[in-house]
Amino acid sequence: KKIVSHNLGVLYATINSKEFISKAMKYLKNSKMDVDYYNLGVYYHLGLGVKEDNKMAQNYFKKAESIIYAKENLKIMQKYKKEEKRL
Repeated sequence: KKIVSHNLGVLYATINSKEFISKAMKYLKNSKMDVDYYNLGVYYHLGLGVKEDNKMAQNYFKKAESIIYAKENLKIMQKYKKEEKRL
């Protein structure tokens, strides 16, 4: 089930339309695989097919615990969040 959801999510994500991005997001969430959590974090961080939402991005990067890039992105986002508060 995880692999099927992952594959469908990736397939729908490659089709550049809002309808298919929402389907991709649904399948990527259902796969519960770290790589898909990472991708969801990227989508929310950059606003790819969804409204930009750094809080959601951070939540998905935290869930993608085995992906080193997710950990690095989370560190960078938290660093800039602290710097923004100082300004």
